[in-house]
Amino acid sequence: MTSEIKLRPNDRRNVRVVLLMVLLVAVVAWGYLGRSRPKVAGPVAPAVQNRTEIYKGTPIHVRTDVPYAYSKSLTAEELELDLYIPDGAKKLPILIYLHGGGWLGGNKNGIGPKSLSLAASGMIVASVNYRLRPVKTAPNSATDIAAAVAYLRKHADEIGGDGDRLVLVGHSSGAHLAALTLCDARYLAPYPGAAAAIRGLVLLDGSAYHVPRMMESMRGWLFTEPFGTDSALWKEVSPYHFAINRAGLPPMLLVHAGEDAIRQQAANDMAEATARGGGKSVLLSAPTKTHYTVDIDLGNPADPLTIAVMKFIRDVVGQ
Repeated sequence: MTSEIKLRPNDRRNVRVVLLMVLLVAVVAWGYLGRSRPKVAGPVAPAVQNRTEIYKGTPIHVRTDVPYAYSKSLTAEELELDLYIPDGAKKLPILIYLHGGGWLGGNKNGIGPKSLSLAASGMIVASVNYRLRPVKTAPNSATDIAAAVAYLRKHADEIGGDGDRLVLVGHSSGAHLAALTLCDARYLAPYPGAAAAIRGLVLLDGSAYHVPRMMESMRGWLFTEPFGTDSALWKEVSPYHFAINRAGLPPMLLVHAGEDAIRQQAANDMAEATARGGGKSVLLSAPTKTHYTVDIDLGNPADPLTIAVMKFIRDVVGQ
């Protein structure tokens, strides 16, 4: 038996309304899921490019929110980086910038205007997000940074870079994490060749290269949240203790703002540790700078600190 249902005009109108509502809900749900779905790292595709900016006549192609790794326990944003690529880039060195923020704050946007000026000087610039958590044994922020290094090395050709000419630049807590990632060989060990590809480190006004000394100083109480109070664990995240007598570390430029005795001591500690392993380090005092302006002013061609940093980078990458 076949039954036929005929819709009256009002019925048809009601059905259309219901169908439109269902379609609207489906579109909203699809959009939400698309934004919230974890991003899986893959090759840098042209679609990632967001915009092109002009810096003093040089076009800089900017790609934001590029996923470099994936973790079920972290958000997609924590494992993303931004790229600043000068037009026509080919086999350029790659500068990897690590923001500061006391280990519990900050993000890749903290690189600011220097992103464009450094890229225009003839290098690819990558500004990296990493997890913001208390500093503990791996997995931690340095785990993420090592993954970003490996990603950039693997995909260097696709973005016009040279995967064997990498430089890490970190400010404040980012300086500590840059040093930790390289000095503790366990972080880059899963990525053969990655450690050797890092030609130099520029460490801007860090205070935690020797973590126990920093935590025992009058400033230590400020950092009990990221580092905890168990002194037995401090050495596990202390670059100084991994650098002592370790051969093969790349050159380091250790910048400290002139007015801060604790950060000056930290730079001296790191220089001592690298020297004991036969490594080369350069101590650079910036007496007219503050903890913040050593980072903010970087990239200004007229800034004496920028001139010194750029000379160091060009020397280590052979440019």
